[in-house]
Amino acid sequence: MSKKMAALYNEMVNIEFYLKDGGLPQTVQKDFKPHWIENLESEKYHADRGSLSSTGLKVLLAQTPAHFKSNWTRGEDVGKEKDHLRYGSLAHLALLEPEKFRSSFVLEPVFEGFTKDGKLSTQSKEAKDKKKLWYANLPQGSLVVTPEDYSRIEGGIKSILAHKKAVGILNGAKTEISGFFRHPATGIKCRIRPDILHIEKMSLTDFKTTRCAAEWFFGPELIRRKYHISLMFYALGVKEITGKMPDKISILAVEKDPPYACALWVMSEETMKLGLDRVEEGMAIMKSCLDTNTWPSYQENGLAQEIQVPQWAFTEQAPFYNFEHEELSNG
Repeated sequence: MSKKMAALYNEMVNIEFYLKDGGLPQTVQKDFKPHWIENLESEKYHADRGSLSSTGLKVLLAQTPAHFKSNWTRGEDVGKEKDHLRYGSLAHLALLEPEKFRSSFVLEPVFEGFTKDGKLSTQSKEAKDKKKLWYANLPQGSLVVTPEDYSRIEGGIKSILAHKKAVGILNGAKTEISGFFRHPATGIKCRIRPDILHIEKMSLTDFKTTRCAAEWFFGPELIRRKYHISLMFYALGVKEITGKMPDKISILAVEKDPPYACALWVMSEETMKLGLDRVEEGMAIMKSCLDTNTWPSYQENGLAQEIQVPQWAFTEQAPFYNFEHEELSNG
C-alpha cells in the first residue's frame, strides 16, 4: 500500500463515521419482563435498534457480522422497500391489518396524455405531468395501490378465504402484534412481530406471497429465504412471553398470479429443529460480536482462500434461479 493510500485509509478510519450509528442490540438483566405491545406502529417497531429482530439475525447468518452491523446501524430495513417486494407488503397489510389498509389505500388511476405527434400514450410528457401532480396532491399517509396490485390482493385474499384451514388460523388470531423478550442463553433483548398468532390455540403462522406455492418450489424456497429461522425465532419469543412453545408452526403461502393458489405448509419436526439450531448459532455469534466489539467479514485473517464451486455446477441439469424475481427458468 502506498503512503498516500495508507494516509487516506487512516483518515477514513479515524473519522469512524461508520461507528456513529443508531445503536446495536443490547443485553438485558434476567429480571427483564417479556411482554406484548398491541397496535404498535410498524415504523416504531422497526426503528428500535436496541433489540434484535429475526431479519437482523438472518443477515448475520446469510452474510457476515460486518454486513449485519453495516445494515443495522444505518437502519436499512426502515423505510426502504424494493419495488419487487412492494406487493408483498401491500398483501400483508390487506390481509393482516384490513382496517388500516382500507383507510389508507388510494387506487392509482391510469394517466394518459398526447404525444407531440398527437398519439395518446401513458408515457407522454402530459401523462407524466398528470401523474406527478396527482401524487403531489395526495393526502399525507396515503398508500398508493396500482390496479394490477389491487387485483392480485383481491384474488389472493379470496383464495385464502376459500381454504378451510387457512380461515381457521385467522379466526380469533392476533395479527402483527409486537413482542419483546430476553434471549435466555445470551441475555440479548429481542423483538418479534409474528404475522398470525393464536395464543389460545398456540398456533403461529407466517404469511408469504410467492411465485409458486407448490411443495417442489416452496420447500427449497423456505430454506433459501430462511423462513424457518424467522419462524423459530418467533416461536422462541412466544415461549419466553407466554411460557409455552407454539404447538403448530406453519407458513401460509399465496401465489402472486392467477389463479392465486394458496397452501398452508406445516413445519416438520426436522425443519423446526434445523431452524432453532440456526437461531441459537446466530445468537451465539451475535453475543461474541457484542462482547468483543468485533464484526468480522468474509476473511478476518486477511488471507486469500481457494474457492470451491458446488458440485451441480459440473452438470448440465442444474436449473437457473433468478433470485431477484423468484422465477425459475430452464437454462
